[in-house]
Amino acid sequence: MSLRATLLIIAIALGAGIAGYFAGSYWLQSEATPSAAEAGVGDAAPSFELPDLGGQLVNPEDFRGKAILINFWATWCAPCRREMPHLMELHDSFEDGRAAVIGIALDREADVRSFVQELGIRYPILLAGDIEGTRLVQRYGNSQVLLPYSVFVRPDGTVDHAVLGEVTLEEARDRLLELLDRHR
Repeated sequence: MSLRATLLIIAIALGAGIAGYFAGSYWLQSEATPSAAEAGVGDAAPSFELPDLGGQLVNPEDFRGKAILINFWATWCAPCRREMPHLMELHDSFEDGRAAVIGIALDREADVRSFVQELGIRYPILLAGDIEGTRLVQRYGNSQVLLPYSVFVRPDGTVDHAVLGEVTLEEARDRLLELLDRHR
């Protein structure tokens, strides 16, 4: 093969690589960009409709009138795993139905089912998967998609507060009780 042919092949490969890089960057950016603006404190909580482990579709309107803690998590996330028993205890402490804990899993359904069964989680766990979950957690104000991420929603359906990282049982219980007191 001549030097000219070799250089032409290298130039074509280099051009294709550069074009692929920019096309891939554009695709990844468009996939990660939320379809709606991020919700901030005082904004209406973004709407969604996700299946629970029984296949029933659940949306935030199902919990209107309650203080809500929405927890974004995944089975591979060690801090998420540590806080799950606390969230279960929090759920149990509001058996009167005034507040709710909702888990949204950014994970594979089989892994979620196994983990929920292993820990005996009784509060609603919704399946968002990777792509839809990424978009939803971004719409709830977590642009970096770090987990765990908890959002407290007022009984009127507006965002009150968000916590990036593990939330303690005391912090979560106090925040939900405060929301209920403020919205009597």
